[in-house]
Amino acid sequence: MRIEWDQAKNATNREKHGLGFEAMERFDWDFAALLDTKTLDTKTLDGEARELWAGPADSLLVAVVVAEREGEDEIVLRIISLRRATNAEKALWRQEFHHGQ
Repeated sequence: MRIEWDQAKNATNREKHGLGFEAMERFDWDFAALLDTKTLDTKTLDGEARELWAGPADSLLVAVVVAEREGEDEIVLRIISLRRATNAEKALWRQEFHHGQ
């Protein structure tokens, strides 16, 4: 799996949320959860499905919106947005990994 992003979008995201997409290089996919799409809004824009994941990156629990694309030899995840997880997203993540505790 390869991760990519638009540099201009990264700069905007850093200004808005205080996080750069580079943090995704330290995102722990082993402890990531695809958030319940019935509870949270999932969008399809321009025919592209976007998924909302929550997981740890360094010492933060973050929420990341990604779009999956097929590369030549691998899956490519394009980062759309990265921010600190909201309280609702944290609760959903805890349910996945701590059984609600």
